[in-house]
Amino acid sequence: MLYQLSYAPRFAASQCSPAPSGMIVGVPMVALFLVLTCAFAGIAVGAAVAGRWVIALPAAAIAAWMATVAWASLRRTRR
Repeated sequence: MLYQLSYAPRFAASQCSPAPSGMIVGVPMVALFLVLTCAFAGIAVGAAVAGRWVIALPAAAIAAWMATVAWASLRRTRR
């Protein structure tokens, strides 16, 4: 890996295209994490209603974790 990176071509700043102005890059990432949070929360609720606690507890934990990732992504886009 180091060998490949050390001989990679170098690009001047003028050869790289900038991000489009006015485009907020982080919003799709926040939306993705919110969808995943809702999906895992739905799985947790559905499994809890069915009495499948072995599935409900990990799904709730993943939903909580995804919610923190969504919140962190949202905070990064608002800077």
